[in-house]
Amino acid sequence: MTRFYSLTGAIFLIVATATGTTVFADDYESRLAVATEYSNMAADDLDMNTLIDRMLKPWVQGYELSGKKFSDAQLGELRALYLKRFSEPILEMVRNQGPIMAEIFTLAELDALLAFYKTPEGRAVMSKLPTLLEKQQPEMMNLVAGNMGPIMQSMQEIFQ
Repeated sequence: MTRFYSLTGAIFLIVATATGTTVFADDYESRLAVATEYSNMAADDLDMNTLIDRMLKPWVQGYELSGKKFSDAQLGELRALYLKRFSEPILEMVRNQGPIMAEIFTLAELDALLAFYKTPEGRAVMSKLPTLLEKQQPEMMNLVAGNMGPIMQSMQEIFQ
């Protein structure tokens, strides 16, 4: 029986080595290295000005819906305040997302994500995703708002 396991193990190692993989190919450290490389590239490519503008937009719209209006100078000061307060923490958060990604994704998934991100198309897609989410946000907010009444009613019934 020992001879069978040894032979099976040897064959497995030969096949794994020949195919470019090993038993340990999907270990945490390997995933972390790829995730960190991706995170650093994403942080380097982050358009902080656009991100800050998107962060401000709902707040400014809400303020203006109350009948008030910002002057251009006030908007400039508000934008500068957001840039000052959020730029470094956001960049740090993006750069430090590697461990979270390494816990969630497999090595194959991270390798594929990084390979995609390294292409011009991958960078273009990733830079456009925030715009897609921003354009879908009103629809999502309407969906949530339209369902809150029935959900709250159901929740009251559940917790009675």
